[in-house]
Amino acid sequence: MIMPYSFKKCLLIVLNMTVLTSALAAQSPDPETVLQAFRDSYNWTKHGAMHIHGTQVSNFAPEVTTVWDFDLFNDRDEKFRAVGTNRELDSRTGELSKFNDGSVWDKTFQTLFGGQGAEGLYFHHSQSYEGSKEYSTLNLWEAGEERWHIEKTKILPLSAFLGYAPQFSKKALYDLLSPDNMTIREESQEGLRSYVLEVEVDEGYVELWLDPEQGFSLQTCVLTKEAGKHLSADGTAPYGDTDPIWHARQTKCVTEITVKESAYVDGHYVPLQIEHHYRHELENDEAISMDFHCELSKVDFNPDFVALKAFEFSVPENTRPRLWKKDGTLLTDFQWKDEQLIADMEEHELEEKVKKAVGSIQTTPSGKSTEGKLSLRPISIDKDVSEQIKKDIFVYGLSLAALVLLICGWLVYGKMKKKSRKD
Repeated sequence: MIMPYSFKKCLLIVLNMTVLTSALAAQSPDPETVLQAFRDSYNWTKHGAMHIHGTQVSNFAPEVTTVWDFDLFNDRDEKFRAVGTNRELDSRTGELSKFNDGSVWDKTFQTLFGGQGAEGLYFHHSQSYEGSKEYSTLNLWEAGEERWHIEKTKILPLSAFLGYAPQFSKKALYDLLSPDNMTIREESQEGLRSYVLEVEVDEGYVELWLDPEQGFSLQTCVLTKEAGKHLSADGTAPYGDTDPIWHARQTKCVTEITVKESAYVDGHYVPLQIEHHYRHELENDEAISMDFHCELSKVDFNPDFVALKAFEFSVPENTRPRLWKKDGTLLTDFQWKDEQLIADMEEHELEEKVKKAVGSIQTTPSGKSTEGKLSLRPISIDKDVSEQIKKDIFVYGLSLAALVLLICGWLVYGKMKKKSRKD
């Protein structure tokens, strides 16, 4: 929902923005000023509520359309939640597409990054269905902020609006450039003025067209990487892997992103429709291409998060939990029972931070109307087993003490004998 502004306030905002952009456009393009304005054009993504719809179609499976629909809530980048669906549909009928075994891709998902309020953990819950069976999985990452960065570049309808091109780089578009490494020029095509920023970085060639009349927001970009010259998207390995589907080496990748429609909303130029296309060329003259169409709606920069229940996180009782530690260790010894997350381990093995974070999440068990708290408690060891362990530890302790005394006595005896020989 776009919040109403008074006519006078809106007029002042428009005039201020017009004066700023006109002043910048009238001067010779300054790389530092233009790049900062481009970075600031994404400030609208840091707070608000909105709905995102996205579709994906590939050239190797055009009969299937992947569809995302989700609500996004962001509280000044301190708390973040997305909740919605991800489905694969028949491109002709719009019905769920079936795999050869009769199964379908039909998932609901929700993510939550609660910042310090949830001890920095990141949560991702998904539910899927295969026939009459329902699968519910909860993944928790101890390195929450790092995982949130991966997730927001992973879901392409989301990453398109946040300024990322996942196939090209894990960095935001504005972080690929600096005033020192880029060139800038002004051009006009069919009456549309643009500032064109160009640079070659480790990941490839970058060309950006920015609109000086709309806060230097993105108009379009072309990103190109070539095998033997550039790095892969994560920036750690050379680009040019063998494609797992076509079994041929990738030789070139071109990504094109175009803002098809935008609107001025509460002081921000907001992209409402984005077309995202990328193409991998292969050494056998084949190519893999994907087309994404992304739409933004229901934009509200002054939302009532409480009324929207924006950061409530509901988890069904049959959920299978998994915890990813900072060092990459995966812990799966959990079960969901009696509205609690139960760990099959001793209490001293569970970090206090993890227990506090997990205990802060609200849940709604399946088939129940009341809400419970997601808490973490260890399974107790049987009393007889516990007593036996204590007895064994006591015996082992006595044996060790006796061995230490024996060694010490032997050393003392050796020294005394050696001394007596010298005397």
